[in-house]
Amino acid sequence: RAAGTGDQPVPGSITSRRATSRHERQAIKNKKEEEKEQAKKQKREQAKIAKILARKWAAEDKDKHKVTASSRKRRQKSRSHGSAKKRSRSRSRSSRSSRK
Repeated sequence: RAAGTGDQPVPGSITSRRATSRHERQAIKNKKEEEKEQAKKQKREQAKIAKILARKWAAEDKDKHKVTASSRKRRQKSRSHGSAKKRSRSRSRSSRSSRK
């Protein structure tokens, strides 16, 4: 009744079991390979996401730069108009003083 289970020795039969170390080693090896594959897959996904974000951020920076550049141009134009008036006034004053 207990033959083949390895619990009780039966005369004439081999009751020892195969060591599971081989199976354990294979299981560990397979597990490591699966983990490596998962890590590779995760890195690929992260690289893909990083590319998408880099493009998006570059476009945002480009748009931001356009906005700041156009406002900068507007500011420069408004400043240049004002400074031109000041220059003309100062020139006219200097020319008046030289006439005397």
